[in-house]
Amino acid sequence: MRESASSQVSRLLEALLTWRSALWVMVWLNIEADYGNLIDPRGGMGYVHAVRAVLAFAAAAVALVQMPRGRHGSAFAPRGPIRLMTIYAVLTLGASMLSDSPFKALYWGGLYVSVFIVLEAVVAGRDPLEQSVQLLTLTWLVVAALALVLAWVAIDVLFGQPDWLTGGREVINEIPKVAGMTMSRSTGIGRLAAVPAVIAIAAAYRARGAARALWGIVFCVFTAIVLATRGRTPLLGLAVAGLLVLLLRRDKSWLVLAGGLAVLLVLTSAGVRESVGELVYRRGPDENLMRMTGRTEVWQLGWEVFLRSPLLGLGPLADRFHLDWTHIHNTWLLALMQSGVVGASFFVAAWVIGWRLFFRCFREVGALPEKHKTPLVMAGAIYAFFTVRSITETTAAAFSVDLLVIVPVLAYLEILDSSLRRARMAQWQALPQNGNNARWRV
Repeated sequence: MRESASSQVSRLLEALLTWRSALWVMVWLNIEADYGNLIDPRGGMGYVHAVRAVLAFAAAAVALVQMPRGRHGSAFAPRGPIRLMTIYAVLTLGASMLSDSPFKALYWGGLYVSVFIVLEAVVAGRDPLEQSVQLLTLTWLVVAALALVLAWVAIDVLFGQPDWLTGGREVINEIPKVAGMTMSRSTGIGRLAAVPAVIAIAAAYRARGAARALWGIVFCVFTAIVLATRGRTPLLGLAVAGLLVLLLRRDKSWLVLAGGLAVLLVLTSAGVRESVGELVYRRGPDENLMRMTGRTEVWQLGWEVFLRSPLLGLGPLADRFHLDWTHIHNTWLLALMQSGVVGASFFVAAWVIGWRLFFRCFREVGALPEKHKTPLVMAGAIYAFFTVRSITETTAAAFSVDLLVIVPVLAYLEILDSSLRRARMAQWQALPQNGNNARWRV
């Protein structure tokens, strides 16, 4: 039986109006604020940014006090993805002592660790599965709100030209500051806007009638923002996530229809072909895509930094502190640079196990209550998006927006899988008494 609209609204308000959500929002508010804001703050906004620079640490301190003890303790298994990423976080923090800027590295490493401390408190308790769903809901809303705010701030830059959809102009550092804060570059806005677009695709997977139309509108709005940013990786990730959702449908006619329409548009419309070409070759027809916008040269430099401490790494933001503030643009290489082979192995294992958990849970989607079927598809679609993004960006390897989106997904998948296993165990135990009539629920 489908959940009513009133119960969905009630659950949404419950997710927003708790001390758990307040702690998670505090961590989010630490984004785009760092130790530099603590040095000689001036004016009201200066002090606001100084406070933001330590909000994640304050949230972690409160989380340690609120952490449930006893049988309602941790919701995560020792070998689950969250524990593995926590180990990576601690090892990276320890490698700060090997950094060229150890105290700055300690700050960023502390931020990264604080995310997992807060996460423990947020999902722990009597019903960690419900808490994890609420955390997912809150995260989706935060990301969508950020994308809309940034798009509004940058509306003239993104949509001010008549050829905003087909023009080849690249928007990098043209978005004005707000309250003293540097706004995300356009591709960062594209990353944020792609998340609610992916969620809309996944929600339409289960929606019916007017609800599906509404999610279609949400998809179109946020996809338009992604297109306006000219970001290639967000578009590729969005396409892969959409393809995953289509593949998850048992009725594969959707996949055939979507693929057929896409091929037809490309083959019959010169305008579509030209627009696609301008997007792919964003820097002109002579752009060498194999260089990946200069990333291959940066990766070579990063590999040389990694070889300076291949086992233990050089601590948080090893690319910035050892390559003159250069961004390495690769998740896996940054993990190696920060925590070496030892720490990066835990990080990679967390991602691999996350995919294993998703497919294991989806195999039993029929046994799930209706309220968990859509979040599961959403989690998988978002995971697919950020997996693609990890190739050209530093997804979740350091404290960032990406980390704050990925961690709730992994937490939900792990807790859902654990709930399914417990339900199966209860079913097996009930079989001798109740025979084949035994039923189980998450």
